[in-house]
Order: sequence, then structure tokens, then C-alpha cells
Amino acid sequence: MKALVEPDGVRVPRRMLPGVKEVQIRKVGRTVVIEPSAPAADPMFELGRRPVDLGLADAAEHHDAYLNSAL
Repeated sequence: MKALVEPDGVRVPRRMLPGVKEVQIRKVGRTVVIEPSAPAADPMFELGRRPVDLGLADAAEHHDAYLNSAL
């Protein structure tokens, strides 16, 4: 595909970026690379991925009390 370089740059057709919300643009030598950005990691989705066994049967229910007692 060819595109004209306008005063503001080059437009990339949306059909070439299905489902992409953000891209990284970088220059490598004479080549311009446009690639989808990795989505920012949401820390909420990381909760529970590596649980710790504390030997407490009610840690999930009373986690606030345990955290406050540790302070």
C-alpha cells in the first residue's frame, strides 16, 4: 500500500489495525514500525495469582484485621 505524506504525517487505515486502541511508532534505520502497544497491566487482575499460605483458615474473610495487626 502506498500513502501520501501530508504535512501532519501519514494516515494508517483503521482496517489495518482491527481491535487496536493504541500503537507504538518507532524508526529503525529507514523503516518506520507501527505495532500495537501492550495493554497496561491492571494490578487488580494480578490478585490471587501467587497466593501465600499463612496457615490461617479465615484470612480471606478477615484480611483487614490481619493487615491492621501487622502495622
